[in-house]
Amino acid sequence: KSKLREDIENSPVIVTLLTPKIGYLKSAELFKESLKTGKTIRELVVSKKLMSNKEIDSLFG
Repeated sequence: KSKLREDIENSPVIVTLLTPKIGYLKSAELFKESLKTGKTIRELVVSKKLMSNKEIDSLFG
C-alpha cells in the first residue's frame, strides 16, 4: 500500500467516503470503534461484512 492510502485509511476521511454506501450512523459507529480499538475503518468494514476490500478500493477511484 502507498503511504498516502494508508494515511487516508487511518483518518476520518474514509468515513466521508463510506457514508453514501453504509449511512451516516454506521459510519460514525465505525469511526468511534476504530478510535477505541485501534483497528482501521477498512478492517472494521470488511470484518463486519459491510463492504469488500474491492468495494472499498473503488471508493478511492
